[in-house]
Amino acid sequence: MKKMRLFSSFVMLGVMALAVSCDDDESIDGGGSIPVADGFYIAKVGSIPTTSDALIAEGVEDGFGAKAREGFFATYTFLSAGNYNLVSVIDQEIAKTFGGTATTATDDGVGCGPTTYQAIDELAENGAPIAIAANGFYKIAYDNTLNEFWIVKIDKAQVNGDALEGIGWDGNETTQMAIVGTPSATEVKFEVTNVVMRPNSYKVRFNCNWTIDRTIAPNTVENGYKAFSNVGADAGGAQSFSPTGNFTIAYSEDGKYTITAKWTPSTGVVISKTKTEALTFEPFTVANNQWAITGSATTADWPANNDCGAPNEDVDFTTITLTGNAFKAEGTFALTDQEGNGFKLRKNDCWNGDKGFGQVKTEGAGASLLQEAGGNWQVKAGNAGNYKLTLTTNDYGKNWTLTVVKV
Repeated sequence: MKKMRLFSSFVMLGVMALAVSCDDDESIDGGGSIPVADGFYIAKVGSIPTTSDALIAEGVEDGFGAKAREGFFATYTFLSAGNYNLVSVIDQEIAKTFGGTATTATDDGVGCGPTTYQAIDELAENGAPIAIAANGFYKIAYDNTLNEFWIVKIDKAQVNGDALEGIGWDGNETTQMAIVGTPSATEVKFEVTNVVMRPNSYKVRFNCNWTIDRTIAPNTVENGYKAFSNVGADAGGAQSFSPTGNFTIAYSEDGKYTITAKWTPSTGVVISKTKTEALTFEPFTVANNQWAITGSATTADWPANNDCGAPNEDVDFTTITLTGNAFKAEGTFALTDQEGNGFKLRKNDCWNGDKGFGQVKTEGAGASLLQEAGGNWQVKAGNAGNYKLTLTTNDYGKNWTLTVVKV
């Protein structure tokens, strides 16, 4: 367990500043003339921080959503090779400088190898700076609760999601976003062109990671968290670095797209899409929405053949209707409650566009009898039986609801 918290809030930061003299950090003290707001910054030794170096309060992963974490700050920015400290700025002065002993940490990527990065597990005032070996684009984070500081170099970006025709959330080589030009202090740009996208959702992730796992012991605020390594949307559809949702391709906007992740000092990271070619619109129909459930909690188990169009190995909804934009699939299913057994939703015997726990709003009298297990729905112990499931959408598949009733 870490022994020390640097600050519990910016209020405490302000109180501490009253006792700090201008001699505390002579190397980069701005003498009350640093033109930035109060807060935490990444600062190169011998230089003063700028607005693009600010670490901003950021949420952390909570299943398929996000939650607030008091005292967690992060940013994406360009760093040139050199030595860096975390600093606090109060009233346009360097109030404190922090560093420590850096170690190498590793986080497994998804499909393209692990990510190694530097971490200071115990920050100390006037501690040693962390050495950045190469110019590049980085995510930097400071966690007050664990008193730790880490820096990840970002070499890759990728677009993933159900909107990518025939690809889905795992992505592949065609969805990797190439670095455009040479990353610099004025611009960093990742881009992929000619991506076939259909009406559905997507995100952009870095280094093949959805998160950076700083969990020491699960499910305790004091002992760990998972920081985001992807960019999505908030509940209102706006870009978010603590995403609770995804970007979307609107209904009837089928096409080939260029997806860009661009950073500048003034804007930070901005994800954008540009349609470069319109494609034949594929309407939302009953025929291409033949939903079913699949998994070890069902009578059919997980499918042995994962190819789209393989013989039906799922348990189908018994009735499917579409009236205007109101879609409904209904069925009654026998579900087991054995440890490790779960189920998902998928359509037309294909994994492209499948839905798991957290990707669909779950409600109804039986919703409390289900829980998350590895991205699947799982029946809680003692609640095996027959369940009526009703899957609905009123916006052509942008948002789904699963109503659960035990019968």
